[in-house]
Amino acid sequence: MATILIVRTDLSDVDTAGYNSQEVGLARALSRRGHSVKILTAGDQQSVEQFKAGSGEAVELIRCPVYVLPFINMPVYKGFDRILKNYKIDIVHVNEDMSPASYQAARYAWRRSIEFVVYQGMYKSLSGRVNLIYEKVNSALLRPFIISHVKLLLAKTAASANFAKENGYRNVFILPVGVDILPFEAPEDNCWRTTLGISEEKKVILYVGSLEERRNPLFLLSVLARLPDEYVLVIVGRGSLSGQLAEKSKSIPGRVFIVDFVAQRELPSLYKEAFVFLLPSSYEIFGMVVLESLLFGVPVISTATAGPSQIISDEKLGRIIDGLDVEQWLKAIKHFDNPSLELSSYRSLHVHDNYTWDSIAKNYVLKVLGEQF
Repeated sequence: MATILIVRTDLSDVDTAGYNSQEVGLARALSRRGHSVKILTAGDQQSVEQFKAGSGEAVELIRCPVYVLPFINMPVYKGFDRILKNYKIDIVHVNEDMSPASYQAARYAWRRSIEFVVYQGMYKSLSGRVNLIYEKVNSALLRPFIISHVKLLLAKTAASANFAKENGYRNVFILPVGVDILPFEAPEDNCWRTTLGISEEKKVILYVGSLEERRNPLFLLSVLARLPDEYVLVIVGRGSLSGQLAEKSKSIPGRVFIVDFVAQRELPSLYKEAFVFLLPSSYEIFGMVVLESLLFGVPVISTATAGPSQIISDEKLGRIIDGLDVEQWLKAIKHFDNPSLELSSYRSLHVHDNYTWDSIAKNYVLKVLGEQF
């Protein structure tokens, strides 16, 4: 069996209880297939802990101090080689090639003749002057080394595969993201209508995600304001627009309910109350919340971003809208106004058949490890 090191390339922490992390989901699934998986992530100090993977070996989470590069807010690991010196690694895996940490991981793999894999979701260059400057530096100095030493690039969507090829990658395969079902196996039944004060006759529209510009959460208020009073909006998340969203929601009194955090074990009971999920993002690499929503039988209305456009393959699953025209979103919401148990089961089965981490891990092993493991 292989030992796989997954290197996180941003500054966010790994929360195994509060968010359906892609690295955690893939690691658990690979562990259940008999492989040993380590996740290297940024931390204030060096530490090692383990978390369960169901029937497999526990996944090891290695926290490592980092330098934070100013302006681009990206990590460079301190003592990368020293921390990993006692591990025998067969595969080094990173998500994205845009971070200096990705270059660090590629150099580490190259010096030790370890196979190196990139699991890429980006499908267009990030906007903004600082991002543009860094993209030029990365393309000139860092990415060429990664391209020349990567075994293969796994693209999360067709759009990201095309973007990778445009950037010079040759060995590119599409491998979508999965949803980790393990955290939902022992759900906590929270009576959300009682908790939030929503009466039974109200129709619940749901949004789960960060409250930031690219997610366009303020647009949700524009849509709700055009719907009759029987419709209410539940927003789960926090971010830079939290205050503005709370203030503007006062113009629709008693119809907007904002919850800043919900543990994964409580999500099933929340999805159960919703008849539709809205995701008006301007940029969405994949959309884990889309998979979660469909898993619990709730249709998704989304903008035409990379992940949702791939997942929502027919109108039983939801609807893709090109842009933020309120009238189109209102029509789509009305289309899903009468929930069906049959359609709910169809959506859940779609995720179970195509987008669980166990099925993704099976294809990962075939592509990355081949016959040697």
